[in-house]
Amino acid sequence: MSFSSPSPMDTDNSNSDIESLISCNGSDSDTSGVDADSEWSSSDSDSDLDDLDGVSISSFNSDDETTTDDSINISLHLQAGVARHVRHVVQKIFVNHYDAPQNVRLSQPPAQLPHILTITKIQCPDHFRSILHVTPSTFDQLVAKLSLDPVFHNNGSYEQQPVEIQLAVTLYQFGHYGNAAGHSSVACWAGLGHGTVSLMTSRVTTAILRPQFMSSTVRFPTAEEKEAAKSWVEAQSCKAW
Repeated sequence: MSFSSPSPMDTDNSNSDIESLISCNGSDSDTSGVDADSEWSSSDSDSDLDDLDGVSISSFNSDDETTTDDSINISLHLQAGVARHVRHVVQKIFVNHYDAPQNVRLSQPPAQLPHILTITKIQCPDHFRSILHVTPSTFDQLVAKLSLDPVFHNNGSYEQQPVEIQLAVTLYQFGHYGNAAGHSSVACWAGLGHGTVSLMTSRVTTAILRPQFMSSTVRFPTAEEKEAAKSWVEAQSCKAW
């Protein structure tokens, strides 16, 4: 069996491939973005290239039959070093999860709830009703009745917010829909945390659904009141409907 020697064009292509791999594994690895304290450093790539000491690029121009096999082995060896480098970079990304710091506290605008309960309620009752959907007098009566419910009293080391604040947060959330009724929007409006909004709404709902509160406060219209409501709607509506 006879072997033909590689042509000068083939050996030139092999040299260019090897030189490009050496330049990529040597110089470009310094600009890969990996910190000096990472698990993989440039010394690993140097160790990969140290194995090539004594192998001259010009030696591949010889007509030895093993030149092609040696060039393939060296190429695979360099590719393995690059693969290790990429693997360590990906592992570092998964360990850190985020490149930007995540402990930055976002600034919040001033809460509107204190102004609603102290200023708007007294000076602009119509505006107060448009926000919480109850009149100031109805709001005060609800606060007086709900304050007696045991759900607003606990023996823990942290006291609850006043009942008027919890009721206002609940009415504001019930009076809106979509994104405006979300915990983020309500918490920003009231100056509270997301979890606090959920707890307040749960407490107020529990107190309102008590049988004692429902029987003394909520009632259905009588038959006469229903007929009067129907007559009013008929008088205000189009007769063709």
